[in-house]
Amino acid sequence: MKSVVGQIMRGTRKRFLILAIAGITTSMVVNGFLFWHSDTSGPFVRMRDGFKLYTRVYLPAGWTEANGSLPVIMLRTPYIIDSAGSVAMAKAQAASGYAVVLQDIRGRGGSAGTGSFPIFPSEQDDAYDTTSWIVSQWWCNGHIATIGASAEAYTQLACHAAGSPGVEAAMIHSGASELYDQWIYPGGCLRKNFMESWLPSVKGMSYYPTVIDNARKDAYWMQRSLTMGNQYAQVNVRAVHFGGWYDCFQAGTIESFMLYNHDATAHARDHQVLVMGPWIHGSMNHSGVPEYASLDGGYTLAYQARDFLFNEALLGIPWNWTAQPRVYYMLMGDPADPAANTYHTAMDWPVPSTSEQWYFHPNGSLSITVPSPGNHSYLYDPRDPVHTGGGRAFPVQASTITDVPITYGAFDVRATETGRPDILKFTSGNLTSPVEIVGHLRATLNIASNCTDTDFTVKLIDIFPDGREIYVADGILKARYRGGFSSADARTMEPGQVYDLDVDMWSMAYRFSPNHRIRVSITSSNYPEYAVNPNTGAAVGPWGPGDMGTIPFSIANNTLLLGQGSTPSCIWFPRTA
Repeated sequence: MKSVVGQIMRGTRKRFLILAIAGITTSMVVNGFLFWHSDTSGPFVRMRDGFKLYTRVYLPAGWTEANGSLPVIMLRTPYIIDSAGSVAMAKAQAASGYAVVLQDIRGRGGSAGTGSFPIFPSEQDDAYDTTSWIVSQWWCNGHIATIGASAEAYTQLACHAAGSPGVEAAMIHSGASELYDQWIYPGGCLRKNFMESWLPSVKGMSYYPTVIDNARKDAYWMQRSLTMGNQYAQVNVRAVHFGGWYDCFQAGTIESFMLYNHDATAHARDHQVLVMGPWIHGSMNHSGVPEYASLDGGYTLAYQARDFLFNEALLGIPWNWTAQPRVYYMLMGDPADPAANTYHTAMDWPVPSTSEQWYFHPNGSLSITVPSPGNHSYLYDPRDPVHTGGGRAFPVQASTITDVPITYGAFDVRATETGRPDILKFTSGNLTSPVEIVGHLRATLNIASNCTDTDFTVKLIDIFPDGREIYVADGILKARYRGGFSSADARTMEPGQVYDLDVDMWSMAYRFSPNHRIRVSITSSNYPEYAVNPNTGAAVGPWGPGDMGTIPFSIANNTLLLGQGSTPSCIWFPRTA
């Protein structure tokens, strides 16, 4: 990123020295690296409750107070600011003429405190206090941009929702805007592999029992919620929201864009950019469609938008928003189809579409025609769950899970679905014209069970002419949470009673090409991405099939009713073509 200061500094030798300094009471610049802090015990910034957060500040080499103030780039992270990647980023941005603030968030790195990571206990307050401190420093000109990916994206969202002073721009890469719904308990179901692979990386496994004990969206999660109390109305930030269709935080990327673009301050509204590409979390490695790995990941689009936006907010260089599309999204599909896997633009999200119901028929077909009444049943045994077949799974295998490998992205689900009697499959005929869907997906299921609780999963699949069955989208819902995720809303089922379920399948932009077929698979497990449900209505746990010998369980006889009710069982497509 070019800047006026960067141009001044061009040609100057820029060297940085990383020093572990404690006990400093004033600022110190050593070859471009500055420890600036407000506490005599080391490079820390004190929060309102007295807790101290480990903080480092980088300035251009040789920069002193006489040179004046600078725009600031801030990264608050659980991934350790002394790491090589964080340090290299800070050096590069400082060399370009910015002050760079790095901070270990509460419970991590130099801000560890008790040594355990309690999963973002006070991100909004801590971010607000940190930026209040930053704007009071001589080296800050009052303009701050935030950056970061994954968990760092959540720290940004919390910072912005707090109305933190000075923050005007952001690059938000792949983050959840709600911890319960989009990170830990989608559909009320525990993301087992995710939590058991990610928590050890941030030294948070000692906090896992607390996560399990708070399996409903009650006070524990509400105090971490960014949508409660209309907090997004305080967002005064123009941001790039960058994510992937197969990313584990896909829903958060899209929701944050919509909340910023529609519900924030007048400065932020209609001044957001959304880029959605062919990503899983951190890569484009899709085993079912290896051609996806060579697609344009959207980095050029996202970082070009970031550069323009940061120049506007930090350097006062206007950006022509009138000519700027707000949304760039890749329409996924068969690599052999020239109309698929290309970027489209829009001025807002969701894009205009027509809601179309595709119904599940007793003969196993899938079509827009309402079927005759019927039903299908299957037995779900938690000792033998259906294995995760691609999708928005966290792409790291938990060391605690050794019985099943995790799979993710555009995966060929034949490996996990062939020969399973506990999967109901509904398949269209060969398409004679393309079916394009762009937007939010959901499924309506009319169900009954012999158990008081069970899970229902819905998976959308593209059957290629060569026989591959490629994952497109999926969703899951714990039946007890059919009315909501709080304790007040949770209700177990009466065996044999019919219930309507609305399964959130998040969003997708996909083109089903001619001569392809569309399939929807319905079952009751997706292990190890999600813990298995023992079907008893008991407290949620991090259960795998091997645990069924130590806890009570039931085999569920689950029934899907077809062609019945006010809304027969179906999947809802946002049709654009």
